[in-house]
Amino acid sequence: MAEPTRTIVLTGASDGIGAIAARSLAGPDTNLVLVGRSSKKLAPIAAETGATQFTADFSDLAQVRDLAAEINGAVGTIDVLMNNAGGTFDSSQRTADGHEFNFQINHLAPFLLTHLLRDRLAAAPQSLVLNTSSVGNLFGQVDLDDLDFEKRRTLAMRPYGTAKLMNILFTRGIAQRWTADKIYSAAVHPGPAAT
Repeated sequence: MAEPTRTIVLTGASDGIGAIAARSLAGPDTNLVLVGRSSKKLAPIAAETGATQFTADFSDLAQVRDLAAEINGAVGTIDVLMNNAGGTFDSSQRTADGHEFNFQINHLAPFLLTHLLRDRLAAAPQSLVLNTSSVGNLFGQVDLDDLDFEKRRTLAMRPYGTAKLMNILFTRGIAQRWTADKIYSAAVHPGPAAT
């Protein structure tokens, strides 16, 4: 069997769009690394696709740091990082780190993970960071003095939309700052999907 020619890291791979993407990306030319919050849910997808699996709960940034260390130890290069983990959460909830759930899980954790994996992305001949965003970003409004929605009134979709808007701004930032390392970026809105 031929050696894999690319390494893809996919977060949020245990179900939904992530599981579908994992099945589509699996193949003999791909070293597929899947990340999910539940090892029980992720294990069948990893077994089906022949992927390596790691677990981390993005509501705990210490777990994101540990995840990055594990991935950095397991792979030499990353050709594609697909930041797909996320969801819509009650904005009154706070994470273990004290952040608003939508902000941390949808943006802050993937932002941190991407920065911690940057050396592996830069080690590839060229690489891509693909951020799952949403048309929900249109409901977003970034207030640098209130990223956790502690001071302003929140409408149901505002925190989620703001996190997705931050994904787009982060994607743009990568395009502006990391292309010298041949790290490219894109944000995608997958739209409604029958998962």
